[in-house]
Amino acid sequence: MGGRNALLACKMGETGTMNRKLKNPFFRLLADCRRQWGWLSAFIFIYFLAGLFKSGIALQFGNMTDAALTEGAEAALAYVRPLLVLLFLEFLRGILTYVVVAQTTERMFFDMKMRVFRKLSCLRAETIERKLRSGDVVTRVNGDLNSLCEDIAGKYTWFMRVFFTAVIAFFSCVRLSWELSLVYFILMPPTLWLINRISRPMKEKQKAVLKETGSGMNLAGEALGAAVTVKAYGLEAEMDARFAARMNRASEKETENEKLSAQMLAVRYVGVVLPMVLMLFIGVMLVQSGRVTPGTVIAFSSLCGSVRGLLEIVNSILKTWRRTLATGERVYEILDLEEECSGTVSRAAEGQDIPAICAQGLHFSYREEVPVLGGLSMRTEQGESVALVGRSGCGKSTLLKLLCGFYELPAGTEGTLELWGVPAEQWELGALRDRIALVGQDPFLFQDSIRNNVRCGRQDADEEAIVQALKDAELWTFVEGLPDGLDTRVGDGGLLLSGGQRQRIAIARAFLKDAPLLLLDEPTSALDAETERGIQKALDRLAAGRTSIIVTHRLYTLEHVDRIYVLERGCVAEEGSWEALIEKKGIFYQLLTLQQEGGVEGCGV
Repeated sequence: MGGRNALLACKMGETGTMNRKLKNPFFRLLADCRRQWGWLSAFIFIYFLAGLFKSGIALQFGNMTDAALTEGAEAALAYVRPLLVLLFLEFLRGILTYVVVAQTTERMFFDMKMRVFRKLSCLRAETIERKLRSGDVVTRVNGDLNSLCEDIAGKYTWFMRVFFTAVIAFFSCVRLSWELSLVYFILMPPTLWLINRISRPMKEKQKAVLKETGSGMNLAGEALGAAVTVKAYGLEAEMDARFAARMNRASEKETENEKLSAQMLAVRYVGVVLPMVLMLFIGVMLVQSGRVTPGTVIAFSSLCGSVRGLLEIVNSILKTWRRTLATGERVYEILDLEEECSGTVSRAAEGQDIPAICAQGLHFSYREEVPVLGGLSMRTEQGESVALVGRSGCGKSTLLKLLCGFYELPAGTEGTLELWGVPAEQWELGALRDRIALVGQDPFLFQDSIRNNVRCGRQDADEEAIVQALKDAELWTFVEGLPDGLDTRVGDGGLLLSGGQRQRIAIARAFLKDAPLLLLDEPTSALDAETERGIQKALDRLAAGRTSIIVTHRLYTLEHVDRIYVLERGCVAEEGSWEALIEKKGIFYQLLTLQQEGGVEGCGV
């Protein structure tokens, strides 16, 4: 059921596919967060109230000033009560804003992060292996996505408040005095235009910064993963130089962005100070002529501060906007990657004579110019044990990936591949993978307990089933002797365990899954001879009574299998039992002879 649940999660992550027509990442994000429109509408309304309250406070100060100058202090006191009411309402509005904005942004971020995570789990294997680099993906998911979320929660909500306040203040200014408004606001459009013009190159420069940073993080991940190789070959200085070069390129682009920000700051300063000086000069003249009152000039100056606030943050907003476009594009590049294609058939065809696997003239290539399978034909009966051998690149592991649905057969593929009588492309992937247990050469263990790593085989398994699986894998004696037993942590990638112990946990997973088809991809190639013998016994028990396909270059371990396929250039060159192939003295015999003579241990890879 685990596979089906994963695919259901993938389908849930398809929200937003219709929004791909929106090219701007910011608007795509808003469209994808349509489930939060209720909360979004709430804090838009709250920010509208903020503008009303702030303008109301400024107007009350102006009225109070005029009353004090013309009628005395007692008349001015009449404006204190409504002023206090407005201040109290603004206080309540501030608290409500915090609650609503926090609720809205957290929901948006959660939805977005879940979509990205689900997308990564549903990507095609080809995409993961050939288009994604782990360090760059971590930078996008952790750095870019967090930056995008922080900008929306901080900068854009701040900008929205300033925007509504400025718009309402602008209309209030026009209502107070169109002459002062004309003087003050006439210089704003050219200032905004010039700032926008200066900021245009920032998007591409920010993308370059993110690209180089992601490349640097990928290199850091490689250096950490290959720490032994780096130390053994004295590559520390070389790795330092590579990392420094990538970070320097990112720093240069960031410096160019900061220069543009400085230019915008200078333009903004002139655009703020000059209109204010002109407005005060004209305001004094209008007061002297009796066209306006001193309170009007004071209220106008206060309201201008709200409008000026929009101009003062415009360079910050434009810089954030360009960064949003850059980070958003990188996040949506992941969300737009092609997912696995799943069929609709979830049950095997009925009939005792139906083979578990049947390939007829199957062709497959990762790239058109590099064929891997060139007319492969093979048949594996239910309950039969089969081995795939051959030189490196002959298509053994590729066939296993096709059986698991990790790679898709493109439309128009020559030949057919069926599992339990159903074409591979028609299988619902969750149902197909529920019927397959895979044990690879280097099994991955999660940074969790032994219990939870074994439970990956069947997530609803109880402790009794987990213990039995470990006994079948001949690991229970070791686990039982640990201080924390099943709750022992295995470390990052299982580094706290030996290679043989990691392999036995993978075998225990397969025992627990109890799938009808067992795929073994070089399960003992990285082990010493003594450990290999113990692992082989566990594998023999695991394969008993079920269909099994083993890929191995240790040919001497294949005497017990029912049938051996020797692959050459993507097709079957020889087929038969161990005895038949030895008697034939063909390719298999030659490879086995080389191994026995100690010539090339890996000749069968």
